[in-house]
Amino acid sequence: MRIVVAVVAGLVANPAQAAASPPASPTVFRDLIAARLVALTHGDWPAYRRLLASDFVHISDLGQRRTVAELRAFVADHAGSRATHDVVGLAWRRAGRLAIVDAEVDEHTPDVDTAWYETDVFVVRAGRWTYLHHQETPIAHPATAAVVVGDRIADYAGRYRSARGTEDIIVLDGERLTARGAPADPPTALVPVAQGVFAVAGDPTIVSFIRNPEGRVTGCFFHLPSGQIAVSTRVEGP
Repeated sequence: MRIVVAVVAGLVANPAQAAASPPASPTVFRDLIAARLVALTHGDWPAYRRLLASDFVHISDLGQRRTVAELRAFVADHAGSRATHDVVGLAWRRAGRLAIVDAEVDEHTPDVDTAWYETDVFVVRAGRWTYLHHQETPIAHPATAAVVVGDRIADYAGRYRSARGTEDIIVLDGERLTARGAPADPPTALVPVAQGVFAVAGDPTIVSFIRNPEGRVTGCFFHLPSGQIAVSTRVEGP
């Protein structure tokens, strides 16, 4: 035991060992995130690969897990991307040869702006920081109401029920629609985004109403944040 302690103490005191530890700061980790994003948007696999440890794991904002061997096609698919990125917030802490970094990244494309939080675990390998683990969590943006000319929103009011019995009550409240699960529940605003399509305020869910060939509203479906679709039938009208 004394020998082990002495060896560890000698390593800590050894200037060469200390020099092998790279600098750690918000700027260092911000630059590493920026380098990864630039390599991704160019589909530059060699540049992307140089940032990674051999046992790196990538978990996307869609919940897809990829190892280094599975990432090459993912990076190549982004070649020619017109997206640009800003790292707008970053926090980090060090644990020995590891650094744990939380960052907010904004992505800008010609059509939409999106954002996510990412957690990166860096490890010191060969005297430099390399990515050991990366995970993304999307940030939901509030929907922007659209002016939909000619949409008869009063037609959507009613009670809707899924095949498993889940009910939603859609109410016309003045000039807007609201939804609730039961009469006593607080209402949630539905934000118009297209003909017969509404965003749920404070939630990434999208509600689309269904009309039959005669134009009568017969149901709706919910596009959930998980990507699943829940379909409900209109069981009662206003």
